[in-house]
Amino acid sequence: MNRVYKEQRVLGIDIGFETTGMCYSSYPINKPLIYRLETGDKRTKWPGYKKFVSEFFCNEVNIPNIINSDLIIIEKPFNVPGHGKVLIELLGIFKREFVLWNKSFVEVPQKTLKKFATDNGNAKKSEMVKRALKEYQVEAETEDEIDAFWASLLGHCILQPEKFSKARQESIKKLVILR
Repeated sequence: MNRVYKEQRVLGIDIGFETTGMCYSSYPINKPLIYRLETGDKRTKWPGYKKFVSEFFCNEVNIPNIINSDLIIIEKPFNVPGHGKVLIELLGIFKREFVLWNKSFVEVPQKTLKKFATDNGNAKKSEMVKRALKEYQVEAETEDEIDAFWASLLGHCILQPEKFSKARQESIKKLVILR
């Protein structure tokens, strides 16, 4: 028996120090919308981040992408000294907003995203860029945007696992969808 799927829409997000990459896509991947917002300035920390949060949730491109997404995937930032704490705080703001908007979301550790993209949890960003180009003919201007692309693809694997390789299915087994 053939299963019929409605078009699944996923928003992938990678919060970065200077830019935040986003990818809004449907499956099969065909011309994903890949874009970024300036997160802030590494040197000044919070002044740029405050502006970023308001832009993220009020942006004319982002609002429909959030509303229309079946699932939102956020790459979980490392909690490194200094800026990492700011990114963790931003993640908390995002999670709160997604709960208020009644959106399902998943936090994905960087190693899980790398393993999903390359079969290696310790892969370099350049390998993720090469795989996106080779497998999906996807290019982007920043690594944050490539991470967001892989995050959106990972979301499609959660929603329709049978469309993906066993290796990719295995790489995401421990993830939990939050609402």
